[in-house]
Amino acid sequence: MLELVVLFGFIFQPWSTHAQRQVLLRTLLRCKRYGLPLAETIQALGDDESGFHRSRVRRLARHLGEGDSLVEAIEKVPGVLTVRQETQIRFGMEMGDLNGAIESLIECESEEDSRLLQYSPYILLTLLFTVSIVTFMSQKIVPTMIVILEDFELEPTPALRLWYSVVDRFSFLAYLIVPFFGAMIVFRFLNVDRILQKGIFSRPLSFLFDWDTPDFLRQLSVVARRPAKLDAALATLASCHHSPWRRKRLGRLSLEGPDSGIWRELQQQKLLSQNECDVVLASMDLKNTSWALQELAECRQEKLAKRFAILTRSIYPLVIVGLGGFVLLTALSVFSVLYNLVWSLA
Repeated sequence: MLELVVLFGFIFQPWSTHAQRQVLLRTLLRCKRYGLPLAETIQALGDDESGFHRSRVRRLARHLGEGDSLVEAIEKVPGVLTVRQETQIRFGMEMGDLNGAIESLIECESEEDSRLLQYSPYILLTLLFTVSIVTFMSQKIVPTMIVILEDFELEPTPALRLWYSVVDRFSFLAYLIVPFFGAMIVFRFLNVDRILQKGIFSRPLSFLFDWDTPDFLRQLSVVARRPAKLDAALATLASCHHSPWRRKRLGRLSLEGPDSGIWRELQQQKLLSQNECDVVLASMDLKNTSWALQELAECRQEKLAKRFAILTRSIYPLVIVGLGGFVLLTALSVFSVLYNLVWSLA
């Protein structure tokens, strides 16, 4: 049953993909830019979508048609956009620059999720089939081989004994692999990641993966692009950001004095690094702070993508080499038994 749940999750993908969310963001941008009817356009997009994302987009269109604002409608449809995208859109609306907020998401949003899960379906199916085959062999094939060898008064071959020892020692992994992937599917389907990103785990996730810093820098670029005062914009961001840790840090800012002092406060609260703060202060003299923050966000995003790429490239070869070695051992154990049987009959 768990295998069916896992296969169902990866085949039908109950979560919205990166590409689907990008299409939705582009549609929202066109509606705002060209004055298209939002609810009707989103409804038409939902009719063209597939899977669970289709129902999410249709629900979004229904809430918009009932008079909800864009932010309210998005909050009522969990999973249609990521938590970070929601925060960016909410902040853009508060600042009166929704188009700029969506543009920054479209231009700089990377495919870190797809990078991380690039090989997941293949690895998952390989592990599932391996677990199924090993279970069948250990329950049916190997006991039958041992009985046949005993009938011919032969001892189990070294390869067969080694195979049985490996299976016996690592059999507990079979009870962990499938539940792990099953939990991952449920995790994505129920949008538990959204709860983690908004709750007490937001700081550990940010520390380990730096996942929301690029979006925070993009939000600051929206602040720098608008004529509104920096202190008022940061106060707005402190009230609408999804991360309790960042809200707490933003709330500690005095927001008094010149803008250069406020940027230094952001660095002191560890919301900006020393190098990022220096770049921002230098860009203020050239009056291109928004561009500088966008470039800093892209640099952070590239670092994040490289981390996930290294993780993927490390896991994939290890899994393939491990499974390949086990397949080789399985083949040797079977053929060694057949060889001994044929040799005893000669």
